[in-house]
Amino acid sequence: LSHAMFWPSLEAGIVAVFPSPSKGVRNYNLSWSLGEFPRPIVAGGAPPAASPFPAPAPAMPGPPLAGQGAPMPMAGFGAAPGMPQQATLSGPPGIYPVTAVKEVRVGRDPGQCDICLAEPRISAVHAVLRFEGGQLLVRDEGSNNGTFVGGVRIAPHTWTPVPNGSSVKFGPAEFAVRLE
Repeated sequence: LSHAMFWPSLEAGIVAVFPSPSKGVRNYNLSWSLGEFPRPIVAGGAPPAASPFPAPAPAMPGPPLAGQGAPMPMAGFGAAPGMPQQATLSGPPGIYPVTAVKEVRVGRDPGQCDICLAEPRISAVHAVLRFEGGQLLVRDEGSNNGTFVGGVRIAPHTWTPVPNGSSVKFGPAEFAVRLE
């Protein structure tokens, strides 16, 4: 293969020529679809009866692999039409978008948190937000004053969905949630 030459061909896609001292020049059509293999063509003649390439292995039954089956929506990366692309938290401390790109830490420590709330009743890292599959999720990180969804305190260290139009409260700081 070290001496192969490749060039595009309008009729055959990509063609490779492999010079062989014992068998002459062989051309291989390299434009094949999944499950097919290139077809050798002997210069000046018909293709040989037997292919030098092994037959494709049969497909194994089982669950679909990544990229097969139902699409996995991701905001900004071809998410399903009509599905929310992000969540927006709005409140007196500010307006904060949350997308599927990364988890967002909420707390008092500016060195560790993406949403920094300067309030002594909020823990250094109070909670984490994640946007996944068109849904906002929140996890309390074991804060002293709790995280609330729709006025109900959530269990610490457990991902909890935040419905569209609901509120999320980190200690005393409350935000309205809108899925867009």
